[in-house]
Amino acid sequence: MTLQIEWKYERDVNGLLTGFISIITDITYRKKAEDFLQRRTRGLATLLDTSKQLVASLDLQEILQAMVDSATQLVGLDTSAVYLLEGNLLHLWATTPPLPLEFPYELRVALLDDHPHLRKSISSGEPLWVPDIMTVELTPAERSVVEQRNLRSVLYLPLMADDAAEGALIAGSVGHVTTVTSAETDLCRTLANFAALAVKNARLYMDRNEYAEKLEQTLAEQKRSESERQNLERQLAQARKLESIGRLAGGVAHDFNNMLTVILGQAELAQMRLDPSDPLYGDLEEIRSAGKRSATLTQRLLAFARKQATHPGVLDLNEIIDGMVKMLRRLIGESVSSVRPKQNSGRSGGTRGRSNRSSSIFP
Repeated sequence: MTLQIEWKYERDVNGLLTGFISIITDITYRKKAEDFLQRRTRGLATLLDTSKQLVASLDLQEILQAMVDSATQLVGLDTSAVYLLEGNLLHLWATTPPLPLEFPYELRVALLDDHPHLRKSISSGEPLWVPDIMTVELTPAERSVVEQRNLRSVLYLPLMADDAAEGALIAGSVGHVTTVTSAETDLCRTLANFAALAVKNARLYMDRNEYAEKLEQTLAEQKRSESERQNLERQLAQARKLESIGRLAGGVAHDFNNMLTVILGQAELAQMRLDPSDPLYGDLEEIRSAGKRSATLTQRLLAFARKQATHPGVLDLNEIIDGMVKMLRRLIGESVSSVRPKQNSGRSGGTRGRSNRSSSIFP
């Protein structure tokens, strides 16, 4: 009871006290009303400031930390924690004061079914106030949290957004039993709903960024795939051109080989009718030599066209190049010039045993 006492004094003409009146008024209800209004005003101010923070931020950790810090002020409790719901799992995101280092990891991620009080609040969408948590039946998981935080009076609040729970808030007193008014609970519920909307927006923002990043990666992969496809198409077209050239070279080589067979055969028959001392015999020998060289060239064309089996063997590369000089001149063209390499002194081990002949294509 709160009393207010007012005194009224009576005095004579000389100023001497002649009497007094005492008025005693019970102002208990008025004082409670004033205290309530003051607390309500502070709570609304806190709620307004926090709602501004929640609206201005899209950072999930920042949003939830601001919520737990404000929740303890609104209900006058000592500690609070917020869990977000993912399927049937509760994930601890923020606490005030901060968790001790020895707080077990298994309590940071828990099954909703292991916390029936929290599950009841989430299922109903309504706050659940437990005046003294030590007087109710607890599951092992709930008891572990209560003992770790030394909780006594506990308030469970769901974070509701569009009739769906984003998570839940747990606020409590540490080491002593306390009370929370319905007005304070209403303010805290309003804060939780504000936070739920902010959490939903933050999650949508995160999902959008993740989708945009995946889309960018997909477009980049498609671009790389398209570039690789174009390269493969160019390589395929080039391979088909080479294949066509090979087929043409093979056909020409076969026809040319048939003509050379006739030329060589007729030259040998003519030589058989002449004496080796006859001047025409030498001319025919030149024809046979030219025919044999042409036959060798034909074999190379067939090998290039892959229409004739090749047999590896030891070759004198300089001799082969010297024999192909005329053909190479026609193939390469006059716009390509050769550079004769400098003669090496022979001191380098890499040139030891090489021929002293020039390795230039054109002498």
